[in-house]
Amino acid sequence: MTLIEVMIGMLIGMLILGGVLFAFLSSRQTYWYNDAVQRLQENGRIAIDIMVNDLHSSGFAGCRRLTNLDSDIRGRALLPADVQTAVGNDSITRPFVYAGVGAVANTDSFSVLGGGEPIPVSAAMASTSANITLDGAFAPLGNRLAVNNLALITDCQQADVFTVTGLGATTVSHAAFERTYNVGSILIPQFGTWINYYVRETPRVNQAGQPVRALYRQFGGNAAQELIEGVERMHIRYGIGDGEGFGPVQSYVAAAAVPDWRRVVSIRVQLLIATPENNVLTEIQPAIPFGDEGAADDFVPADRRFYQVFSTSIALRNRIK
Repeated sequence: MTLIEVMIGMLIGMLILGGVLFAFLSSRQTYWYNDAVQRLQENGRIAIDIMVNDLHSSGFAGCRRLTNLDSDIRGRALLPADVQTAVGNDSITRPFVYAGVGAVANTDSFSVLGGGEPIPVSAAMASTSANITLDGAFAPLGNRLAVNNLALITDCQQADVFTVTGLGATTVSHAAFERTYNVGSILIPQFGTWINYYVRETPRVNQAGQPVRALYRQFGGNAAQELIEGVERMHIRYGIGDGEGFGPVQSYVAAAAVPDWRRVVSIRVQLLIATPENNVLTEIQPAIPFGDEGAADDFVPADRRFYQVFSTSIALRNRIK
């Protein structure tokens, strides 16, 4: 073989190798992109589903509205913030429950009034002052109930909110009710507890050294739980009902413009979620519409992560006629 033939063979080999390498890199980039986008979309759906569940259940009072519930909470004042079922903050401008938790500034937050997992009543009460006997599968009750905490008992025809005065292995003591409850009733522990949602930075960073943000959920005074990573911003608007606090939505407003939290019947949520990894895209995305203030609220990416907005409107079922 002549030197020219060898050089031509090497050139052809390099062209073939270059084509294979280009195809490999292109395939790997496509895989990274598809995997990152699928994870992001899954995170968005899960985040919305979790919030929808809590918001749909907010203010649940055993098949009755909080405004119709007997207000004689024995040994305790009315529920926190009276009968509000949801409250919120614009851009974490008020301390509320968020002081010291590291919530990200310039992103909204909200809280809903809720309770723990329902526990079935397993025996009929012999009198209005008799102990409540609960399903033994939930023992020990000390994991879910505590003395001096509020609880709700209901059979969907009647309901009582009361203060727990004592706990047995499967029994709960209380002051006398005005009625008794039979098998088939349920008890909701930790009733009147605020469930808080906000965005904060996690202890993790991505390969570019950027802090990874996440959506957190905090139940009462318990430690906050990270729900979904990659949540950069949360934008909340509150649907205001008629003067009675129920009825169809008249308008959506920011938290600072809510005239009375008891009039909130719907919440509109927007989440801006990004892939934790950088360099998912080959170029930076253009400005992304976010919020409801037009271009002033647009998010302008500064890296090559992939960003997507997830939004939904959620009715507060227990505040709708």
